[in-house]
Amino acid sequence: MYSIEVNNQIFNFTVTKKAVKKLKLKITSKDSFEVTAPRLTPTFFINSFIKNNLDWIASSASSFHSYPELHTLKTVEILGITQPIQPLKKLKEIARELISDELEKLCLQFGFSYNKLALKNTSTRYGSCSSKNNLNFNWQCIFFPPEIFRHLLLHELVHTKIKNHGPNFWAKLTECDPNTKSNNVWLKKNGVKHYILKP
Repeated sequence: MYSIEVNNQIFNFTVTKKAVKKLKLKITSKDSFEVTAPRLTPTFFINSFIKNNLDWIASSASSFHSYPELHTLKTVEILGITQPIQPLKKLKEIARELISDELEKLCLQFGFSYNKLALKNTSTRYGSCSSKNNLNFNWQCIFFPPEIFRHLLLHELVHTKIKNHGPNFWAKLTECDPNTKSNNVWLKKNGVKHYILKP
C-alpha cells in the first residue's frame, strides 16, 4: 500500500502488475485507488502515469458512490414508497411486474408498442431499445422517483419509433414528457446513486 497527496488530500493506492496491455486506474473509495500495470512496467513510469492523472483521481474520487450490501438494508424506496427489503430474487420479480405494468399503460396512452422486455443490471445504460424493438432496462430503475421511472420508460418507447437522438426524437419525448429536460439532468446527477447494488 502506497500513499500520495492530491489537492491536500491523502490517497492510499495499490499497484498490481499482471498480464494487461496498458496501465489502468480505478477509484476504490473517496480516498483510495488502484493501479494495474503490465508486468514489466518500470516504477518511474507508473509514478509518472499517476502524476499525470491527479486531476482525474481527485474529480472521480469526489463523486465516488459506494453501494450498500443488500443484507445490511432494512428498507428500500420503490417508486418513492418505503418498503421492507426483500431478497434479491423477489426484488427482481417486483421490478419486472412494475416495469411491465407501466409500459402497458404508456403504450395505451401514447400508442407505442414493443416486442420483448429484458431486465439487466448494466453499468453503462439505464435502458436501450434494439432494432427489433426489444426493450432492456436496468431493473434497479424501480428505485427512482415515479416521474423519473416513467421518463426512462418513455425514452425507450420513443426509440421504438425514432432510432436516434435527433431533434424529432427529443420533440416526441418532450411531447410525452414535458419535464424531459429536468428529468435528464436528474438522471445524470443522481441515477446510479439510487441503485442499491453495484451495476
